[in-house]
Amino acid sequence: MVPFKERRSGGDRRSGNDRRNSPRATPGARSEESRGHGTPKVQLKKDLSDVWNTKGKEFLKQNEHDEAMKAFSMAVKIKPNHAEACYNLASVCSFKGDIERALSMLDRAIEIEPGFKEKAKINRYFKKLKDNSEFKKLIR
Repeated sequence: MVPFKERRSGGDRRSGNDRRNSPRATPGARSEESRGHGTPKVQLKKDLSDVWNTKGKEFLKQNEHDEAMKAFSMAVKIKPNHAEACYNLASVCSFKGDIERALSMLDRAIEIEPGFKEKAKINRYFKKLKDNSEFKKLIR
């Protein structure tokens, strides 16, 4: 009988003992960073509000404004101070004609992140608000 020869995959060139003793090979083993010692290198759990905000942006690209509005609403519901989600919700509300909600969300977004003032000035979704006095006050 021929003794078993350990085969190595192309991506892992370490010897058998080195590979078996590495933290990656041990089930449940975690690096120092993941144990709270130092800064984690990879964010393992993404914030759900970011997930909903990203989903809303995908819906916008497909011109699915109702679905985008639902996704941005979920992001704001999960994290009320998510500036980008508030801004995105404001832009979709403006586009859909919900002026009051659009102004409210835009006000919140600008309060959290003042940089959205400049962005709102050039966003085509706010075209319906261009002549609105409250909108003008917000972006001033």
